[in-house]
Amino acid sequence: MSNTIKLTSEKYGKTFTARFVTKGDLTGPNMMEKHNDEPIVEIYDAEYDLARDPEGEQLGQLVSTYYAETLLEGRIEDKKARGLDLHGGVENWTLDAAAFNQLHDAIVNWVVTYEDEQAPSAPAP
Repeated sequence: MSNTIKLTSEKYGKTFTARFVTKGDLTGPNMMEKHNDEPIVEIYDAEYDLARDPEGEQLGQLVSTYYAETLLEGRIEDKKARGLDLHGGVENWTLDAAAFNQLHDAIVNWVVTYEDEQAPSAPAP
């Protein structure tokens, strides 16, 4: 399963790359730091060729990083997001509601897969 997804924020005319990062994954400038915490989601402006993942996929310019659980809480109460301002200083660095809902669904899938991979395997009968 890929750990990235492209999101298009139609209202703001922007495409973003979201990357799910788990313990042990490389992150940070030049992907040289090992992530040692709870799963995070990095969100990149896909217009720019400034960062690439360890496999060489173009990500873009890093805009924001969130704990995955924080983004999941953003939709718990009413099941529908209104969008997410990724950076207060740049108006079009915003996910509209449709893009945020797409991100939320992807995070749910990533978290379930990650937790399944982390669970101890049952002993053979």
